[in-house]
Amino acid sequence: MDDTLTIMSMNIRDGAHGHLAELADLITAQDPDIVGIQEAKGWRRPWWSPRRHGKALRTVMEATGLRVAIYTPSRTHGCDLVTLIGPRIQPTGYRRNVGEGHLHHGASRVRFTIDGRPKEEVWEHLNTHFSPFSGAHRLIEASWLTEYAGAPRRLLTGDLNSDLPEKWGGIADPLNWDGLIPPNLRSRHLRPGPGHQPSDRDATALLIEAGWRSAHLDHVRQATVGHWHGSESWEHAPDHILVSSDLAADVLRHETLRPPPGVEPFSDHHAIVATLAI
Repeated sequence: MDDTLTIMSMNIRDGAHGHLAELADLITAQDPDIVGIQEAKGWRRPWWSPRRHGKALRTVMEATGLRVAIYTPSRTHGCDLVTLIGPRIQPTGYRRNVGEGHLHHGASRVRFTIDGRPKEEVWEHLNTHFSPFSGAHRLIEASWLTEYAGAPRRLLTGDLNSDLPEKWGGIADPLNWDGLIPPNLRSRHLRPGPGHQPSDRDATALLIEAGWRSAHLDHVRQATVGHWHGSESWEHAPDHILVSSDLAADVLRHETLRPPPGVEPFSDHHAIVATLAI
């Protein structure tokens, strides 16, 4: 019996159309039990062409051998959420959107058991994507997910659009934002106010205070964004795998999956993966 559980998370940027084979290879190489995907644009419903309806989702499922546990249409930007599961995972219930439409993109929840484990040992996984535009909005979104930290065997994957507080292992702010975030976009990331304001990490701090723990603690923490061409080049880590406090000591591995030298990334976010002893 396999005594580990592997969880993966990735924002795939506009559905990864044109790069689905690369995405499938990345997933397959990790052999995950659960994959939380954000920005699955056009994966199930038509995006720019009706002929693409469902094609991307089927392509990735067939290439990886994973099944769909839950598909959550986003209420904004078509940034849908997808949770893919391996054959050991047996869903027992789900909610497509635990935020009831109040989250900028959405949040899903699936309850499951694991083959070979006692049936009364129930796990839960949440997958989400917080607002990119407002720290105040992210704080409200986090409040929808704090309650789930109280029970054992809980997992959360997502692009939370903010790093952890530095005291909880988050990457330190730079000494100057010039060249990293243009002034017109700083309200997305920084606390309001004049001058050199610190980054707004209240949402992730609220989750930690509620009992969630990062799977990366005591492991190497690397930036997952900042490598993409564009107007924001701040290297930080808004992508997270969080676990309930009872699982924190069981994390065996946490890794940021950066492509090897010379290989161009296909998303503005790197994937992350964690393995837990169970």
